[in-house]
Amino acid sequence: MLIFWLLASLMILAALLLVVPPLMRDRGSGRDAPGDVNVALYRERLAELDRERDREEIDAERYAALREDLERGLLVDAGRREAPRAAAHPPPYWMAVAVAVAVPACSLAFYLWLGSPHGLDPRSPPRGTAAGTGPEPPVEAMVASLAAKLAADPADADGWLLLARSQVVLERFDAALVGFERAHALLGDEPSLLADWAEAEAGVAGNRFPTSALGRLDRAIELDPDHEKALWLGGFAAVQNGRTDIAIARWERLLARQPPGSREESVVTELLAQIRDTGATTPAARSEASESTEEIEPAGASRTADGARIVVEVSLAPDLAVELDAGELVFVFARAPSGAGPPIAVTRTVVGALPATVVLDESNAMVPSRSLASVERALVTARVARSGTASRASGDVEGVSGPVAVADSEPVRIVLSQIVP
Repeated sequence: MLIFWLLASLMILAALLLVVPPLMRDRGSGRDAPGDVNVALYRERLAELDRERDREEIDAERYAALREDLERGLLVDAGRREAPRAAAHPPPYWMAVAVAVAVPACSLAFYLWLGSPHGLDPRSPPRGTAAGTGPEPPVEAMVASLAAKLAADPADADGWLLLARSQVVLERFDAALVGFERAHALLGDEPSLLADWAEAEAGVAGNRFPTSALGRLDRAIELDPDHEKALWLGGFAAVQNGRTDIAIARWERLLARQPPGSREESVVTELLAQIRDTGATTPAARSEASESTEEIEPAGASRTADGARIVVEVSLAPDLAVELDAGELVFVFARAPSGAGPPIAVTRTVVGALPATVVLDESNAMVPSRSLASVERALVTARVARSGTASRASGDVEGVSGPVAVADSEPVRIVLSQIVP
């Protein structure tokens, strides 16, 4: 605060130094008075007369007459010059004093009116925030505002859909289900709505897709056989509900839609390889795979208790060349150190919540039999999904860490700075 007022005082002083001195200066100073010029002319003319007399160009009588005329003219001019000087006003010091007082006073008044004086005190809360409380998170404020608008206009289908998706981001899955139900009542069966609704149901059930979620994904794929999110989630839902053959068919269709050589293609390819390697295409094989999963899960739980988790601090680069919306999704996931294959653990937040700290652990596993508890090291990536889906796309903003130890207690710091070409 002291530095601010010191700088402000110096700026006001500089302004006064530019304005006040000219006001205190005599307006007539610095210029030759007309009488002074006439005296000089008189002397010059008198010297010339003396030279003409010495050269005998004029006689003594003519010389005396001309000199008398010069002296008479000089006396008349001197008389005229004395009157204005006697009537001249002194420099306007009162105006200089008035300006010296008015400039600082007006500057302070305008700052108190238009500026932010409270910002000078680091102990004072931000404007609009009650003392002793922190500012409301951007996403929380957005959701609260949207909920208030929907209370006044419950027929806003798009509003209910946006509210439900926002609740999913905040991991308020129960509240999200209410929003999806209201949106569905107004919009009917719509593939994206059904896929998001199924995702929220899985969130309520601890990343397990219940039968109702599987039915919604089936309906979404029926309406749009190439809907990528429905195919992606529908494959996991099918595996969890013992429909491995359907999962393979869905992921094969999803694979055909991925750009050749892309990371998404490698992820889906590895998922298909894993599910085919289990041989879980018959009821007996499915039962065997289920038992195998049950045997692995307790061990994973033990590893979680021993610290199978990664704490990730995600932030935006201060010099990022693109503008991001507060509601855009940020996915944070861990992969095998090679970077290939599906994520081992995934969580998400939003741009408006950054910088944020998230935790990846076994509860974030996409496949129960493959979690952080099954690896020693992992590659951690964070990405702003500008397309709204988990698939990597041009224009996304991401940051990647090197392989880190799963049991390391130190947080992993990732700065979102790279724009996907």
